[in-house]
Amino acid sequence: MKTPYVHLFQYPVEKQLSISKDRGLNCLLGLTANRLMELNSNTVKLIKDFREKIDVAVHAPPHDMLLGSLDPAIRQVTKMRLLETIKLASDIRATYVVVHLNYVENMHKYFKKAWIENSVEVLEELLQQKIKIYLENAYERDPEIFHKVFRMLQSDLFGFTLDVGHAIAYSNVPLETWISKLSSYIKELHVHETRPGSDEHLAVGSGLIDWGHVFSKLEENGISLNELYITIEPRDENALDKSIEYLKILGLI
Repeated sequence: MKTPYVHLFQYPVEKQLSISKDRGLNCLLGLTANRLMELNSNTVKLIKDFREKIDVAVHAPPHDMLLGSLDPAIRQVTKMRLLETIKLASDIRATYVVVHLNYVENMHKYFKKAWIENSVEVLEELLQQKIKIYLENAYERDPEIFHKVFRMLQSDLFGFTLDVGHAIAYSNVPLETWISKLSSYIKELHVHETRPGSDEHLAVGSGLIDWGHVFSKLEENGISLNELYITIEPRDENALDKSIEYLKILGLI
């Protein structure tokens, strides 16, 4: 079983790293646009120092990143931020990079074909660093948009991050459909709990999600838990510690 990662997206860079190390976990380093702009040589050295002790992956800024935007200027800014993220990830020898696809049905549905083509064009430009890039679901209602993008990309460097909480919160299809449709691409699993319609990031084991059922469905679709990156996504340390205890009971830590 791989050592889980933790994504403490609410915390500053140094605290994300130190909490992960103190808990004996790897770190999915959550970046925002501001955190990227504030990066300096001392911060990069700090990340590299932690990278000698734990594995570090990088989560690209999720907000306002519209890969498929019809406006080329917005796509250009999105690409710039993602290239900055990937440059850092390459420099620190990150395990992989997580990127939100950010397709919103109500906004983009009349331009879906163009949106997909634009997204693929941007994503293909990110491959020059030869680093693994995992696309994560957020507000997407169903897995079809990801399936189309992956079929067009056709690169082993791309994979899918299944965020279970996001699928519960925003999708209009069962989680089992996400798993079966994208089973060939699932490389990472984000675990937290929430209710439909709200992205709460509650502790794993809060009783809102049947994790035994989730894990069995993954394995039924040929996805080995031993090969999967599992990332805990709590809002704070208290939720993190509760999640750790529950995952220990399940034998995942």
